[in-house]
Amino acid sequence: MRKLLISIALWAMPLIATETRVYTLGNNMDILFDDEINAVEYPSNAYLFNSFANVELGGRNDVKWGYGFAKLGNWSVGGYIGMPMFVSFRGMQSFGNGVIVSYHKRGLSFGLGLNLASVSRKVSENDSVVEKDFAQLIEILPSVTIYAPEGRLDITGKVGFKKRHAADVLEYEYIGPPRFMLKGRLILGDEYFGKVLTVSYFYEDHSFKRIQPAGDTTDNTLENRELNTNFGILARPNCGLTLVGLLGFDRTKAITSDTTYNKAFHLIFSFGVEKTMLDFFTLRASMRKPIWSYEEEKSGTTVQKTCFIGEPAEFVFGAGVKLRKVRFDSAISTEFLYNGLYFLTGNPSAFAYKLSVNYEF
Repeated sequence: MRKLLISIALWAMPLIATETRVYTLGNNMDILFDDEINAVEYPSNAYLFNSFANVELGGRNDVKWGYGFAKLGNWSVGGYIGMPMFVSFRGMQSFGNGVIVSYHKRGLSFGLGLNLASVSRKVSENDSVVEKDFAQLIEILPSVTIYAPEGRLDITGKVGFKKRHAADVLEYEYIGPPRFMLKGRLILGDEYFGKVLTVSYFYEDHSFKRIQPAGDTTDNTLENRELNTNFGILARPNCGLTLVGLLGFDRTKAITSDTTYNKAFHLIFSFGVEKTMLDFFTLRASMRKPIWSYEEEKSGTTVQKTCFIGEPAEFVFGAGVKLRKVRFDSAISTEFLYNGLYFLTGNPSAFAYKLSVNYEF
């Protein structure tokens, strides 16, 4: 089941964050502070940042992608290359490229993004290709930010269109409406204490027709709905110390036919702490605790229900180093903490699960 990723930010925090910092402070803590990746998710927020370039490295998953923006007066122009995405085609991950333009004027910011992503698949038998196909996704991202003395309101949307794709043996045609997403965030408070409420809704009907070489067709149904609500608090009791807490509720539902579906509810609490030890060195740690989960699967007349309470917590540690205009943020892998160094123990171990490199110009 696809997991919807949310990335939104608070104006009061220092602009010293990357995707890795978000991960080490509780995975989705970016709803509480300004982060460069926020400009990708909320194009209208690009104005908050100076010109920068950022590279994200995904550790053992070998995910590498980058993004950057140039600030030109009231305009910000930028984009991203190789961003991991989900095209909803046979459950495969894709990598998208996009451009973003933002304009700021008198307490308002407007943004517009365009994203292109594609995914391909090939099936071989006895060294011969028996099936090969290709799907493409085009997304438009309008966004607006409204500033006020007591806080800020961010609103962004996403409309995606999937193109028909062809195969060597089969053809596919999408029969469902476009994918759609709308999310917003309300911020109240100041740089010492802030409260944030976010709501996000995602809908996608990526049903398609499978067209056989003989002209026969088969309809395939696949529909996703996701609703995410988060309430967070940020506190900065003294210089160099930041505390963040977040309570999130997620509801997802995947429908594959009139009688088959999978739906789930999750209630999760996250807590993160960040402490600047020296002018160039920062330590971070977080705890993410699932409080309650409920899953329901239906296939025909059979319904299976599962409920979890008090699942094990996940702990993440990280550090940041800033050398003039270059910044490094790293998440320390739990494998390294438990297994030690590979050349000493022989156990599989990765020191940095995530690494971000940021250059401001």
